[in-house]
This record gives sequence, structure tokens and C-alpha cells, in this order.
Amino acid sequence: MAALTGSIRLASTLWPLILVVDLGGKTADVGIIAGLIALLEIPFMLMWASLLKRRDILPILVIAGVIYAGFMAALTFATAPWQIYALTVPAAAGAAALLSMPLTYFQDLFPGRPGLGTSFNPINSFSGQRIDGDSLRHRRARLRLFGHGMARRRHGAGRYFRPRPA
Repeated sequence: MAALTGSIRLASTLWPLILVVDLGGKTADVGIIAGLIALLEIPFMLMWASLLKRRDILPILVIAGVIYAGFMAALTFATAPWQIYALTVPAAAGAAALLSMPLTYFQDLFPGRPGLGTSFNPINSFSGQRIDGDSLRHRRARLRLFGHGMARRRHGAGRYFRPRPA
């Protein structure tokens, strides 16, 4: 879970830098795109929540992780600011689930102890930031964003689809 949360924090730190430094966008573009992503997250959060009534949380998190990994991959290939604008939809779709579902996930792990599940959320956030902070120390952060995100999604998906002991 920390890998998913950390990837969002990493991408949200890097895409404004990619937009302004690499693609020649303006700082106003950063604000507009961040606002668009936040606005689009609202209907996606409602959609994911309604889907949660019919499906288990793990497949939802995997699907959202794949969507966000697609956003991160496309972000690394962007060559113009308008492409970042186009990526607001997959960014919002993936982030909506990955930011709103972890608390539910942790509370489901410990159904009789809601305080224990809730306390895992800040630990998850801290762990994700620590893991992703290491990747920002290196050069070529844009290339690392793609490789790091894809590797983490593959590792996370493998963990979710592994058969569980009875």
C-alpha cells in the first residue's frame, strides 16, 4: 500500500517540474492542471465508492494502480504542455481510488479493531514518502519516475493476485 501512496506523491512532485522545466509550460498551467485533477477526482471517488459496494477492495486498488501507472508512463513521454492537460483524466481516476481507499483497506484488515486499522494510514503515508524520496535523490528523475512506477505496480499487482492460504 505504501508503494501505491508513495507513487502518487512522487508523481505529484515531479509532473509540475516536468511541465515547467522540460516542456516549457507556465506556472499558471501547474495551478490549472492541479485544480482540474482535484475537480475530476470528486466524481471518480464517488464512482470507486459505488463500485466498492459490488467488488472487493483489492481488485479496485489494482485497477486504479494500473490506471495511475499508465498516467505515469504517459507523463514520461509528454512533449508538450497540452499533453499534460490531457493526462488529467487518468491521473484523477487513479488517484481518486488510491488516495481514498487505503483507510478502508486498513480497517478491513482489522475488522474488530478500527483504531488499529486507522493508525496504519499515517504509517503507510510516511513509508511511501520515504521510499519515493530515495528515488528523487538521483539524476534523471523523469526516467526513474517511469521505471520506478511501473516496477512498483507490477510488484503490487503480483502480491494482490497471489493465492492466499485458506
